[in-house]
Amino acid sequence: MADGGAEMDVEQVQDRKSFVEFVAAMRNELLVGAKGWENVDLADFLEAMTAWAHDSHSPANPNPWRHAAALMWAGKLYE
Repeated sequence: MADGGAEMDVEQVQDRKSFVEFVAAMRNELLVGAKGWENVDLADFLEAMTAWAHDSHSPANPNPWRHAAALMWAGKLYE
């Protein structure tokens, strides 16, 4: 599991283990204050993920774990 204060970057996600660490790190960020988060409410988070997926013109990352991490990252920040 991710270190309590560790922040992960989408590019660090390579496989299932690193995806789980990425999600745990995002959860920890949210629990300690959500600094830098635009969408802390679940509905807003999911709306941002959907909007990013719709608006993105680049192809999906061929690594499904990294692509899922990118979607979650978008949920955190996309407006």
